Amino acid sequence: MYLDFYGLKKKPFNLTPDPQFLFLSKDHREALNHMLYGIQEKECFIAITGDIGTGKTTICLELLETLNDKGKTVILLNPLQCNRLFSHCVEFSRETSKNDTLDSFNTFLVNQLRYGRRVILIIDEAQNLSNEMLEQIRIFSNFEIKSGNCFQIMLVGQLELMQKLESHELRALNQRISVRYKLNPLNKKEIEDYIAYRMAVAGANGNITFASSALKSIYRHSNGIPRVVNLLCDRTLLSGYINKTHYINKKIVSQGIKSLEGRG
Repeated sequence: MYLDFYGLKKKPFNLTPDPQFLFLSKDHREALNHMLYGIQEKECFIAITGDIGTGKTTICLELLETLNDKGKTVILLNPLQCNRLFSHCVEFSRETSKNDTLDSFNTFLVNQLRYGRRVILIIDEAQNLSNEMLEQIRIFSNFEIKSGNCFQIMLVGQLELMQKLESHELRALNQRISVRYKLNPLNKKEIEDYIAYRMAVAGANGNITFASSALKSIYRHSNGIPRVVNLLCDRTLLSGYINKTHYINKKIVSQGIKSLEGRG
């Protein structure tokens, strides 16, 4: 609705991850570096946690781009369907029966190591896995080869994931996690840079101005969560369009907040 008014080529604040709009803060880069370090050092378990909407899935997608074909990688986007883990193991080993999945998966890992490849299993939203499934994942990880473990597991999830891992029932798994990182929200300066970057990628040529008070309001309301920033900025631009202004001030942001909350 507002693209023509602002002279934009595409929406700058879509919620769907888009590589063109990738903005990595210092903390995002640190999380990605921890992932890459764990993979490079052949660590068996890696855990990345962060609050809802901080960009964990975005980092996973960037990791895939960085890895390219350096290992066979799978992302489980819906870990609630726990049986899919077994299905992926069957897919890995090209078997059609689950009865001998463990043995065939072990053979697959040995063959991958023989060809200089590793298997990297990334489980997003891992906080939704049951304790039983997490324990099964630990058992899968027991396939260690003398020359190094070629099966690596990355658990990516919300803050509840670490609470779950610290429980008495999962202490064996928790002890095996050698690389951990907690992803933090964006700070005020990073939000300013984030908004400016996405606006530029969308085609803004400096004709849209966010007042300092507007940026402060966005920061306070979003608490630094990128997903909330996207939602609020989208409604704010819509509010600016309705008011026929290219100058986004605190009042325009307040109207966007009211719209987002269903009050306007």
